[in-house]
Amino acid sequence: MCSELHLFHFFLQLFLEKYGYFRERGAGTHSPAEFSKALRDFQRVTHLPASGVLDAPTLHQMALPRCGTDDGHGRTVPARRHWRSAQHGGRWPKRQLTYRVVNRPPYLPQHGVRLAVRAAFQLWSNVSSLLFWEAHEGPADIRLTFFHGDHNDGLNNAFDGPGGALAHAFLPRRGEAHFDSAERWSLHSGKGRNLFIVVAHEVGHTLGLQHSPVKSALMSPYYKKLSKDFVLSWDDILAIQSLYGKPSKGSAIQLPGKVFTHFQDWNTDLYSRDRRQRSLSTYYCHTFFDAITSGGCGPLQVVATGKWATQLAWMGCWDANSEQVLF
Repeated sequence: MCSELHLFHFFLQLFLEKYGYFRERGAGTHSPAEFSKALRDFQRVTHLPASGVLDAPTLHQMALPRCGTDDGHGRTVPARRHWRSAQHGGRWPKRQLTYRVVNRPPYLPQHGVRLAVRAAFQLWSNVSSLLFWEAHEGPADIRLTFFHGDHNDGLNNAFDGPGGALAHAFLPRRGEAHFDSAERWSLHSGKGRNLFIVVAHEVGHTLGLQHSPVKSALMSPYYKKLSKDFVLSWDDILAIQSLYGKPSKGSAIQLPGKVFTHFQDWNTDLYSRDRRQRSLSTYYCHTFFDAITSGGCGPLQVVATGKWATQLAWMGCWDANSEQVLF
């Protein structure tokens, strides 16, 4: 019994080490005071009572699927928001970046995966000065790859099978995001791990964002299902803009999550140069229904003019009445 408890405590220390809650590594060597402090920090980050005591809610939180990147690098829990955006992440020295999908789960269609990845990058370019282009082969600034288990990133970054760490990424300028092939990935909401949500989170890391203490943020460490609400929180937007500034043309465009639930229905030519040029800005199309439009610096709003609909080149028109992509 004592040996089992000792082993359990050892694995808890490994967990807290992996996610950056000890100043130094060495599971099994930390004092009870150090363990209690690390546990309190973890509880604060995950919005649990910071008792420093290992209770059922804390164990439950530790077992939830999450990003495998650590929670702060500094092993402390500062109160200010810039804790994870500007302090440690660094940034790219340019505003136009290329990305490449190196491989994919064999059960997912290539076209759907590329659409999901493209949407994940577009999510960040919509609210910043960044622009992204897909590289079909050869080198790219950011590379997305699926791996099994240990994949030469160090044992601390080895994937652990279904659940646990879903993916991890590296801050600029390494430009890599890795995804656990053992997970059941999906292009839909409510079935498996939503690829778009996880890619969007990991892309945030490759751009320089660390984990956010804001529970509703996309950059929160724990996996969240794709809902009808906005994907990016105010914290995500302020963080990316603190690194790269606001969009160079027009207002920041933030779309509700339900836009991203059916990638296979989007009608877009990934190879079209004309569409690539048009994706630099938002433009409008003539229709006769209530529409979503951008106003000021706030999120998109539904207006009842009956004349306009917002159109983004990568997804087509979004009908606010039927809540679906029109074309």
